[in-house]
Amino acid sequence: MEPARRAAIRMSESLAALADRCVMCGLCLPHCPTFAVSGLETQSPRGRIALAKRIEIGVPVDDSTIESLDSCLQCRRCETVCPAGVEYGEIIERTARRLPRSRLPWRLRLLRRMVRAPGGLSRALQAAASVRGCVPAREGRWLERVGPPVPVVPGGPEKTQLYVGCLARTLEASAQRAVLSIAERLGAPITAALLPCCGALDRHLGFDPPAQTQPQRLIALDSGCIQSLRSAGHQVDEWCAWMMKDTARWRLRIHAVPLHVALWTPCSHAASAAPTLLGAMGMTISPLRGLGCCGAAGPNVLSHTALADRLAAPIIDELRQLAVSTLVTTNVGCAQHLRERLLAAKLDVAVRHPAELFLEAMH
Repeated sequence: MEPARRAAIRMSESLAALADRCVMCGLCLPHCPTFAVSGLETQSPRGRIALAKRIEIGVPVDDSTIESLDSCLQCRRCETVCPAGVEYGEIIERTARRLPRSRLPWRLRLLRRMVRAPGGLSRALQAAASVRGCVPAREGRWLERVGPPVPVVPGGPEKTQLYVGCLARTLEASAQRAVLSIAERLGAPITAALLPCCGALDRHLGFDPPAQTQPQRLIALDSGCIQSLRSAGHQVDEWCAWMMKDTARWRLRIHAVPLHVALWTPCSHAASAAPTLLGAMGMTISPLRGLGCCGAAGPNVLSHTALADRLAAPIIDELRQLAVSTLVTTNVGCAQHLRERLLAAKLDVAVRHPAELFLEAMH
C-alpha cells in the first residue's frame, strides 16, 4: 500500500483506537533507547502510550508528562518488534499536537521558523560559521560541517531530482555534490530539487507539515526526510538503494577500496543498503551497536542535549576501541551529532557519507 494512502487510513482512526492496540506486553522495552538510559516506565513506548490515553480523555498535562513525551526520539524501533503492530509513531505525533506550544525551547522555535523560509537555515548556518570562533565551544563544533549549499533549480515530475532538504543542504553539501557528480559521470545527470521542507521537524513537534508540491520522483540521502516525503505522496529512493538497483552501470567504473570503516546505521534507516554498497566497493565494515539511536533523532540534540550525549557515548567508546579513521553514516543528523561528539572526545575520525567514498573510488 502506498505511504500516502496508508497515512489517510490511519487518520481515519481515532487516537484512542490506535493506542488501544497496545497490550502493554513490554516486548518493546529492551529496544527503546530512552528507556535504556533512564529506566523509567514513563520514558518507554508503553508508558508514553498510557500518557497519550490520559491526555485523550482530558487529564491535565503537567511538566512531567511533557518531559516524558518530548524526550521521545521517535526512532520507532519499538514498531519493528511490536507483535500487535502498534503504530507508535502516529500515536506520538498526534499526541504532540495536544501539548502546549509554549513548551518548546527558543532554539526549536527559531529552527522551525528558519526551515520554513526557503534557504533560511542555510543562510543562517553560513553566517554563524563565519563567526565560529566567537560562539561557545559546543556550538562551534556543531558548525564544523557547514559548507556552501548545493545550487537548486526548478524541476518537474517528469525527471528524477535530488532532494537537498534544509539542514542537509549546508551540513551535507559535500555528500550531495558527490551524488550529483556520480550521476554526471555515469551519464545520467540529475539536478538538485527546489522543494519545500519535508516537514519532519514539524511532525516531530506536533505541527502540520508545510504544503508540498505535486508528487515528484526524488533521490534523497536522509531517512527522516524520506519518510516524510513518502507520506506526502512523493516517490523517493534512498541513494544507496538507488545505486544498488543497477550495479552493472558502475561496477567496472570503480576500483576496490581496502578501507576499514565503522558504520552507524540510523535508527530510522534500519533497512539501509549502505552495507551492501560499501561491501561492493571492497571495504571492511564494522557495524556499531550503541543503544539503538545516537541521540540525534528529530530535534533532540537541541532540546535534550544531555540525553543525546548519553546515547552517543557508547558509540564513541566503540569507535575508540576500533581505532578506525572513518565513520560512515547515511543521515545528516547522526553525522552532525557524532562528529561533534568525536571532536569533543578529541578523536580523529572522519565522518563520511557513502556517496563521498564512492566518488573517490571512481576512475
